[in-house]
Amino acid sequence: MNWSDIDFNNKTLSISKTVVTVASGEVISNEPKTKASNRLMTLDDDTVSALAEWKFRQHELYKALGYSASPCEFVFNSSVNSFISLSRPRAWARGIAKAANLPAIIIHGFRHTYATLAVQSGMDIKQLQYQLGHNDVHTTLQIYAEVTNKQKTETASIFANFINESNIKSNTAKP
Repeated sequence: MNWSDIDFNNKTLSISKTVVTVASGEVISNEPKTKASNRLMTLDDDTVSALAEWKFRQHELYKALGYSASPCEFVFNSSVNSFISLSRPRAWARGIAKAANLPAIIIHGFRHTYATLAVQSGMDIKQLQYQLGHNDVHTTLQIYAEVTNKQKTETASIFANFINESNIKSNTAKP
């Protein structure tokens, strides 16, 4: 992700490329897998704030190295100002999990966790499909949106609560 992909004023992130490792082992920027993968994401205030803080910190780190301005165009860059190794985020996640005494999960597992929590929080499935960049909502439902144990136990009461609320409203409605 490049800094130019983030519009701090409009709180958006443009997803228009992916980082891949080619046969030679080189890490390059490439087109996303599908048309739906190209999207403009709206960011919440906390995320925008965290990104702005990181951009400032990154600039300060470069100033400490003697640069007058950050030469980095990447949000996360390598020590040679290029793409970070694709194994780097995996190492970060493992370190964090170990420090917290939690089992490590693969980086792609965070997409599954996000999707499951988004569904649990009540996000509309079409919104989630867009967030994840899927062409087909079935991909979102079949692969990413796991039903949590909490949701399983709430299933029976959801419809009953709806019916009960409807009955209360219809019984108190003026004729």
